[in-house]
Amino acid sequence: MSVNARAEMRNLHARYIEPALEPYGFVREGMSYRLSSGVGDSLIVEFQTSRSSGKDACKFFVNVGLVYAPWVAWIREMDEPAQLQDPKVTEALLRARVSRVQGPPLHEAANALHALMYSGGAESGLDDVDPQCWTIGPSHLSDRYGPGLTAQLLSTVHEFLPWLDREVCKQRLRSGDKLPAPQSPDVAMMVMLVDDGTSQELDGLIAEFKGNGSNFADWARGRAARADALKARSTRK
Repeated sequence: MSVNARAEMRNLHARYIEPALEPYGFVREGMSYRLSSGVGDSLIVEFQTSRSSGKDACKFFVNVGLVYAPWVAWIREMDEPAQLQDPKVTEALLRARVSRVQGPPLHEAANALHALMYSGGAESGLDDVDPQCWTIGPSHLSDRYGPGLTAQLLSTVHEFLPWLDREVCKQRLRSGDKLPAPQSPDVAMMVMLVDDGTSQELDGLIAEFKGNGSNFADWARGRAARADALKARSTRK
């Protein structure tokens, strides 16, 4: 990547991304931003460089993910807090990519954008095939594309932000609200419940999964039992 391309990326973060995310409490960690809850969960914004980046331009994706400590424990098959540090956006229960094209399904949006760009009817700050791949460099200036990218990023963050609170998640799932990213509502609810200990609601969900021979159900039952034991020890103290 050229010096000019790196300078445009620095400008993108300094002038647009950081000022937009800092008021929400996000902390920058290299090319990622993390907003942590009080119970070990995080909302992560990650700028992932594409392998198709060239010498004079940086192509990248913007990933947004909700990482919950119980889900990370399940993925990593471990429960010790020290082993669950620095979860990545790839370990998110709920994850999406920021796209400039909104509305139609992804493949339709990509085809429409491709046609527009080759007809000269669209700006080229976005990859000509993948509407989720952004480009910054000397010919794709951050001051030109930064405002649009930031607006789309904040729109996605606003969709995800309420779900960082597990109690809000439980309430919204019980109300039938749609999750902000593809995922089974039952899986999401089990993740929200396991650290509360055993309950009739969790037992019902586990019974459904257990019928399908799911190891996830066994894990959820074990983690809930450990939560009960921790509560019992705290009560005795």
